[in-house]
Amino acid sequence: KLLAAGDNLPVAQLRGMLRMRQADLAQELQAKQAQLIQVEARLRQIEQEGQPSPYEVVVKPIPTQPVASIRQIVPSIAEFGYYCDSMYGRLYHRLAQLNITPLHPEITVYHATEYHETDLDVEMGLTVLPQIVQSPPAVNDLTFQELPAYELAAALIYDGPYLNLTDGVLALLKYVGTHGHVPAGPLRELHLSGPAHTEQTADATPVIELQLPIEQV
Repeated sequence: KLLAAGDNLPVAQLRGMLRMRQADLAQELQAKQAQLIQVEARLRQIEQEGQPSPYEVVVKPIPTQPVASIRQIVPSIAEFGYYCDSMYGRLYHRLAQLNITPLHPEITVYHATEYHETDLDVEMGLTVLPQIVQSPPAVNDLTFQELPAYELAAALIYDGPYLNLTDGVLALLKYVGTHGHVPAGPLRELHLSGPAHTEQTADATPVIELQLPIEQV
């Protein structure tokens, strides 16, 4: 319909409308691709039942971690990439304005008691020096805090694209469930290979550590 009406519109207006439609279609395609990836991950999980896990899970203590963070509800897992770029972009921008140099690594925290794909309560943080958390700047759009330490956490290293990270998460949850443990805190995602921004990792394979605090049933 838009193309059919094009002959009656000024070129500039038609160009703008087409670009808006192009952006809408690109967003719809991205969402469908994300949904397809989630379905494929579930299928792989079913097919791997009874097979050895491709991931090595270790149980270890995790220390406190001083961070500057932003917490937000992500409507769906299909939109997670957009929110990841947006939230981390805001963090880097705000810390630069405050003359604070972020340290390594980025940490994404999933505040949920179980795995789900809608209304994700997510906190994204940049590691900072402990003294910054102890005497934080007077701002209301960032949270300066210490992520708590845990005596026990199940952890694995995931090496691959962010879009397939669900495979690692499901493997970690399966390990916890089959070894007599339950989650004792939110899942943490540490970006060991560098920032998660798409433009900064396009030519590199991300390396991510997943950490899930646990306790014995």
